[in-house]
Amino acid sequence: GVPSGFPLFLEEIQQDLDLRAPGRSPYTSKRKEPDKVEILSGVYNGKTLGTPLAFIIRNTDQRPEDYQFLEQNIRPGHADFTYLQKYAHVDLRGGGRASARETVLRVVAGSIAKQLLKTTGLDLLADVRQIASVRAPEIMDGFDQARLRVTTDPFGCHDPATSTLWKALVEECLENKDSLPSSVYFRIDPMLCSLGEPVYWKITNAIANALMTLPAAKGVVFGDIDSFRFKKGSEFNDPFKVDENKEIRLQKNDSAGTLGGISTGEPLYGEVFFKAPSSIAKEQFSMNKLLEVKGRHDPLVAPRARIVVESMLWLTLMDLFLANNGQYMKDKELSCLVR
Repeated sequence: GVPSGFPLFLEEIQQDLDLRAPGRSPYTSKRKEPDKVEILSGVYNGKTLGTPLAFIIRNTDQRPEDYQFLEQNIRPGHADFTYLQKYAHVDLRGGGRASARETVLRVVAGSIAKQLLKTTGLDLLADVRQIASVRAPEIMDGFDQARLRVTTDPFGCHDPATSTLWKALVEECLENKDSLPSSVYFRIDPMLCSLGEPVYWKITNAIANALMTLPAAKGVVFGDIDSFRFKKGSEFNDPFKVDENKEIRLQKNDSAGTLGGISTGEPLYGEVFFKAPSSIAKEQFSMNKLLEVKGRHDPLVAPRARIVVESMLWLTLMDLFLANNGQYMKDKELSCLVR
């Protein structure tokens, strides 16, 4: 649940929703949704009550006629086949339960968790890091500057030069009626200490579980994949040091902010990889015939999924924080947990 007594700013929630909304870029679905959140319960006089917080977002631009062809067809790469096998009687319009439309709710919940956890000093940023084979460089400046670039770029990229390359790549893909794979990189910095449990609910387990529930997610990596693939133990191990404040710190951070499934307080970073969207206008062979998928679809996942990745990170961190600290968040309790 949401702890009681915290001010909730709806305009901040709406800003996050706008980053996920379709129809805001030539490189996303042409569907137009205002995605206005309506709070139904759990808030009074602008503050949380500690009771269940309920809200609704209405669909205003649905086109069920685009999916009439599904009555006689099974789309390649979709959940159509497995849902029919498991449930027999299904409604696949818009993708049914497998639709990415449900991620709009995650953004609201994640935005609420963000407002609460920001009081600890914790911060995080996700950016689109790769489309097909073209990869953006590392972020070299602070979150504030990078966040401005990421949230104003049509792909969610922090690097204008890479974004220009992606533009040509995606436009060519659209002309060919196809789709592209992509990835979202995330970094939590400053990070809280001591989040996660030793075995079955490690912080990496929790985050990977959350991110792998996202539509089209195919893998999550913590740290630099080449570091743990190729480095020897003597190279990968992070030495400890005592800093000027007599605190024990790590000299480097190849472990990506966790040891034994528990956060060290150093930055936690990783990447989630998305397959190319299955809904494409290009004809594909299915059910012994050529099939063309109609509708308004995204040519790649990451630009709109970026804010959803952030939201799932905030939600997961909130769960782990409350597990450590109970339902009552006091200022003096918060400050001692932040590096």
